[in-house]
Amino acid sequence: MASVSKKQKPSQTTKQQQHTYLRVHKPTSPDYISPPPVKPTI
Repeated sequence: MASVSKKQKPSQTTKQQQHTYLRVHKPTSPDYISPPPVKPTI
């Protein structure tokens, strides 16, 4: 159980970091629409 928890944690962090990177560097990238926007910009 502990192993699974540890494995899932880094995965989520990496995903969040990638989304932030895309947001800052390529806000018009198609991947930018993949994650749900925190605030409705449109």
